[in-house]
Amino acid sequence: MRGQPFRAVRFISSVLLLFGVLVFGNPANSAPPPRELVVHTFVDYGPLIERTVSKRMMERFNTKVIWQEELIQNAYAKVLTQQRNPEVSVTIVDPVHYLRGVSAGVWEKIDPKIVTNYATLYPAARQTYPQMLGVPLQANTVGIQYRTDVFLQRGFDPPTGYADLWRPEFKGRVGLTSGASGTGIRMLLIFAKMRGGDENKMEPGFDLVKDLVQKQDVRFFATSSGNFNSVMQRGEIWIGVQFSQGAFRFKSEGAPVNHVYPKEGVSLNVNGVAIVKGAPQPELAQQFVNLLIDPEFQTEMARELWSVPVRPGITLPSLYARTLPLLPDQWKAMVIPNWGLYSQKFSEWSERWLREVERRR
Repeated sequence: MRGQPFRAVRFISSVLLLFGVLVFGNPANSAPPPRELVVHTFVDYGPLIERTVSKRMMERFNTKVIWQEELIQNAYAKVLTQQRNPEVSVTIVDPVHYLRGVSAGVWEKIDPKIVTNYATLYPAARQTYPQMLGVPLQANTVGIQYRTDVFLQRGFDPPTGYADLWRPEFKGRVGLTSGASGTGIRMLLIFAKMRGGDENKMEPGFDLVKDLVQKQDVRFFATSSGNFNSVMQRGEIWIGVQFSQGAFRFKSEGAPVNHVYPKEGVSLNVNGVAIVKGAPQPELAQQFVNLLIDPEFQTEMARELWSVPVRPGITLPSLYARTLPLLPDQWKAMVIPNWGLYSQKFSEWSERWLREVERRR
């Protein structure tokens, strides 16, 4: 009889333990809390990353991706500000800010054993990010956007190249993208090449764009793709120079516009991502980057955002195949700037554009 109280205590303890396991879970079997990876992403890319790459990071690595949409120049400024104590593990770059970051020593080396998709990328895309300190993510072009309804109503022939911007029927209705942006400077480079210039000789480009502004009474210089589309939608401009991704998305939303690749030359740009040196979770950052260039994300990126994939073998509906440069031969036919010189001279060219073309300063 003396053992009965002891057995009763053991029984009550067992019941309480079972109740605790049922209510709170078994500590020995509970999953560890997710790790966190903070990343920068391009504007409008966050929701797509959430549905694709973030989902895979949680499934495979128990990692929650915290994304922050940024403009490239702002993202780079934050990387420099946080250099001694980085908070962001992966950031967005264009060739200019990538090369500046290489000089500043802020990027981590890409590990090809983890970033296995790196080997599948177009060689031209990889060459834009030398030293394996960054990874290309998406490409885009610069071309001519115009109002198809206005052209139809007025019997205008569709444009085929930059020379069409000088047509007299468009006087007062031509828009350009500001030289404060990469889109404007890439157009300026093509203008220079039209007159025998290049990155070492930009004077012909400045002469040509100033001639266009004067003869066509150009008064609108877009500061963003959305800004360009808004002004064209209001009918203030009928034709102009626009970033391809913004043009194709605008058209896909039902806007009466079209975008053409100029016969004088098409500038191809490749934007990418870089892993911040000394940032938290470096191995997870490598896994995240690998998923960005995986076929799943590259396909959805093209379908939803009209970005050009940086790897071959992406299967897309015929509309995309007819519109985007998806084949290696198409890439070879485009003009890829000398990014080393471009990076060194961009600020100088941009300031001169604002001073002499837009007359802001």
